[in-house]
Amino acid sequence: MSSETGPSETGLDEIAGARAILADIEDRHRRELGDDTYRVFKSALTAIADGRRER
Repeated sequence: MSSETGPSETGLDEIAGARAILADIEDRHRRELGDDTYRVFKSALTAIADGRRER
C-alpha cells in the first residue's frame, strides 16, 4: 500500500493501540490529580507543544 493512500491495516492497528495506551495514561493522571488540576496541566502542556511547533 502506498503512503499516499494512508496507513496500512497494521498501521491502523498500531495507531489504535497507541491511542488506547495514551488514554489509559491520561485517565490515570486525571484520577490522581483531579479533573480541574488535570485540565490546567493538559492546557499548559498543549500550549508548550503548540509553541514548539510554531518555531
